[in-house]
Amino acid sequence: MVQKNKKSTYMAQWYQRNKEEQLAKKANWYRDNKEQALSDKMRYYYEHKDEESASAKVYHEQHKDKKNARSKNWREQHLEYDREYTKGYLKTEKGRIVRHNAKAKRRALKKGAFVENVDAQIVFERDKGICGICKLPVERDFDVDHIVPLSKGGEHSYSNVQLAHPKCNREKGTRLPSGIVNIQWTPSASPSKA
Repeated sequence: MVQKNKKSTYMAQWYQRNKEEQLAKKANWYRDNKEQALSDKMRYYYEHKDEESASAKVYHEQHKDKKNARSKNWREQHLEYDREYTKGYLKTEKGRIVRHNAKAKRRALKKGAFVENVDAQIVFERDKGICGICKLPVERDFDVDHIVPLSKGGEHSYSNVQLAHPKCNREKGTRLPSGIVNIQWTPSASPSKA
């Protein structure tokens, strides 16, 4: 045991004396072997995915304030770039869906309704690309409509959403579907996403 401690102490001292040289060697190796380094890194990540994820969560929790301050500082220094990037992102299909979901979630939470993460693509596939209001096929541009509107006590869940053309959704507005008069809406379990 004493021999092992001497060796580790010696190695630590040697590394401190040769730190610059060792760092330069490491940087050169990475520069010359980028593909292998990336491949090794990815393999390690997938072999230790759970550990890496848990470690990242712990780190995030321990340094949340510091990370938030750094992000806020960066946004303040790059305000114009951040605005332009956000505008561009929100014009993409994914950005539009993310924004729509965030708004729906916020409205549902304000009303005290049940909320779950609703993926628009899953709703599209579940409804086989057919508008739940007019029953015609939906093309690339679509909305996720709340069957029972959030303003009438509906929940933001898979059991209360349907695919809709944007025009159909706007025309329906906050009206209830015909046949529904009184609502005693209770949170339900989410249907299978398959």
